[in-house]
Amino acid sequence: MKFIRYGAIVCLLAFVAVAMAQDTQDGRLLRFPDISKSKIAFVYGGDIWLVPSTGGTAHRVTTFPGRELFPKFSPDGKWLAFTSDESGRPEVYIQAFQTTESPRVVGERYPVSRAGALALRWRRDGRELFYLGFDGRVQAVPVKLSLKPEFGPATPLFTISTEARAAIHSLVGFDVSADGQRFVIPVVTSAEGPSIVVVQDWEAALHRRP
Repeated sequence: MKFIRYGAIVCLLAFVAVAMAQDTQDGRLLRFPDISKSKIAFVYGGDIWLVPSTGGTAHRVTTFPGRELFPKFSPDGKWLAFTSDESGRPEVYIQAFQTTESPRVVGERYPVSRAGALALRWRRDGRELFYLGFDGRVQAVPVKLSLKPEFGPATPLFTISTEARAAIHSLVGFDVSADGQRFVIPVVTSAEGPSIVVVQDWEAALHRRP
């Protein structure tokens, strides 16, 4: 497995601020778009919506009690993967996608992750899903798409540090090649290691100032 790495400056506070801003502005922003053939999926108000790539009327395709994010069409366009926090924490699910005059997800929702997930990617042939866990580890899940999809056990691949994701202001934090063998990930590099400076007797130093 090969990695394409790039340096970044640590900015954890900025990452937290961006995440909070995304939550508070959820009802006003069109977020996390994904394109599949003639369709564009996006998130608005905590639900997934769909609009033709040529323009037109947007249709809401999820109406679950929780909040859905990160929609990703399967390569064949027949399934939609997304995260939902209906269970109390965000997890990855897939559900059959039906293209009609009012497109929507139909049938059973199938859980993919079990311990929390922040974002996801498909392998180009649809045989594997990758998602970013709460612990920063990217997990790979084998997928067999059929009338009732089957999933293999999740395998941890590598860890993306919180500092690295903060530096690029992204909750997703990774991308994957078509064959699932190469990943683009952020890596924080620094010429100097972290340090802590302790100043003793600082009050006396203040009195000595002219």
